[in-house]
Amino acid sequence: MGRAPVDAWPCIQPCIRTLADRRARVHKRGAVNDDGVSPPPEEEVLMSATIAPEVFTAIQSGDERAFEALFRSRYDSLIEEAKRKLEDPDAAPKVVERAFTKAWNVRDKFESAESLEGFLHEGVREGAAREAKRRAMAHKMANMETGHAAKLEHAHRAPATLDEAWTHVATALHAPKVDAQTAEAQAKLSRHNAAEHIGAIHREKSLKGPIIAGIGLIVVVGVGFFVLERNMADSAINTAIESSQAVEQRTETAQRGSLTLDDSTIVTLGPQTILRVARAFPGENRAVKVTGTASFDVTKQATLPFRVKLRNALLTATGTKFDVSSYAQDPAVMVRVREGTVEVKAGKNLKLLSAGQSAVIDSAGVIGEPKAGEVDARLGWTEGHVTITGLPLRDALPELERWYGLHLAAHNPAQLDIPVTM
Repeated sequence: MGRAPVDAWPCIQPCIRTLADRRARVHKRGAVNDDGVSPPPEEEVLMSATIAPEVFTAIQSGDERAFEALFRSRYDSLIEEAKRKLEDPDAAPKVVERAFTKAWNVRDKFESAESLEGFLHEGVREGAAREAKRRAMAHKMANMETGHAAKLEHAHRAPATLDEAWTHVATALHAPKVDAQTAEAQAKLSRHNAAEHIGAIHREKSLKGPIIAGIGLIVVVGVGFFVLERNMADSAINTAIESSQAVEQRTETAQRGSLTLDDSTIVTLGPQTILRVARAFPGENRAVKVTGTASFDVTKQATLPFRVKLRNALLTATGTKFDVSSYAQDPAVMVRVREGTVEVKAGKNLKLLSAGQSAVIDSAGVIGEPKAGEVDARLGWTEGHVTITGLPLRDALPELERWYGLHLAAHNPAQLDIPVTM
């Protein structure tokens, strides 16, 4: 972790203490505003002191001590904000800890102290809403298991102290990075497609429902909730893409095109391609659908991942470069990652691709490795060339028409089986 210069820290500490003192006064029970009226709970958050410029600069440079001081100055008020939105207040510390962890991971993306402050409050609100939704779904699943209204008893824990909460955050900040294989395994258990803020939503342990099958029931509820929540997110994406308010861009035979989406993502389309941009892009979602072939240079965004719906697959990226091929007549969908990482989801199958990796998804949703030369044949156009290797003439002719507008025909049907390489 980087740190601010040693001689800068004495200047930062008083700023942090001042922020903490002012915030404590604002949020003290019975506090009043200038008109002598007690502010409503939702307004209390807005009255907190702005993060001092020195503190913000130190955090951006990777100073963990400045970040810890900010955490300690904001913890109590954010806990209260989370509790107001949660049925179970015991979940509030975890919500706040996650918001800070996510903020640290994208600290270099904030343009101002205000944007960092807003990110923390938004992270707490979204985290609390997600936690409330998770628990509501657990109740619903328990009801489905028993056939009647079941009551889930939540095990109450002693509230986490400020020191304990910071220890949790510090541990998360220093968590070792995992390789692609480990990340893929984790993704199958815990990744959520929105999320959301940067990164994926961590999987929670399921709540303990009516004891029907002991520990086994807890596992079933947890896994079932994750699958249901993810399917709901995928369904929302499909609805936005297929909406009558979605916008389409098309290319014709032998035509290529490039466009910049409203989030500054650059998309290059190959010939005979349809790009469908979801309704409410990029305010509520960043989702598109490709029928054909395209290359993406995705703009990084802290709160909304970029999603691409293909024929039978859904791709998720937070900021990366990748290419896809998904023509209706192709036997399989293809994805190649040039920079960053892309999550590929096909039915129940998940795979995380890193830079330099490719995958094909067949009609059954099986994610596999492409054959030798297959990537170049289908995605070579992104590098300025079209390659045909060993294709029967019957398959090569449509390719030549698609890319060059050549209308060719074989007079002798026997010639259609001749392999063509060019």
